[in-house]
Amino acid sequence: MKISSHRIQQLSSQITVTYLGWLSNASGWTLAEAATTGCFGVGLEWDTMIDARGVVGDVDVEIIETSGTRAKPASNDRASGIKGYLPDISLASTTSSAAKLDELLKRWGVALPVEQPGLDDDDDPWGRIERFKILIVSSPTLWPTVRDSLFERMDDDFSAAIDDIADGWLQEVHAKMIAYLLD
Repeated sequence: MKISSHRIQQLSSQITVTYLGWLSNASGWTLAEAATTGCFGVGLEWDTMIDARGVVGDVDVEIIETSGTRAKPASNDRASGIKGYLPDISLASTTSSAAKLDELLKRWGVALPVEQPGLDDDDDPWGRIERFKILIVSSPTLWPTVRDSLFERMDDDFSAAIDDIADGWLQEVHAKMIAYLLD
């Protein structure tokens, strides 16, 4: 049986709203991690409580930080409830060009904290990213700007990836229900 596009859209919307709420409340190191890594999973669990009308509850959605990605899941991701991975909308990473980060900092009107003497950012991209994280963590007035920049990264590809997570999980749940009924 094919899962209806309406149900996929419903769950996709619920995942997106949960993510937007999570990101809206993110601060400090959590916000810094969101800005520099795409390593966040989506935990999905069916609320099996049945109301008086016999209607099964909704799906509980949780955003979970992980070291895994869609291409390379972490070994404990499934056990921790991760059913899919958010698309990478990070603003900077160790693989980003220095110019990309410089452009972002210029747009925000801020500068990275001073690097350690003797270190060159070209030789130490991790050091540059760590200084970027420290800038975010230590500048609460910058948090709304960081959030807005992350919101801007949510595009059609982001939505399509969320649809894939919803569809895959609903297919998995459907298959388990059929197997249970036929057992």
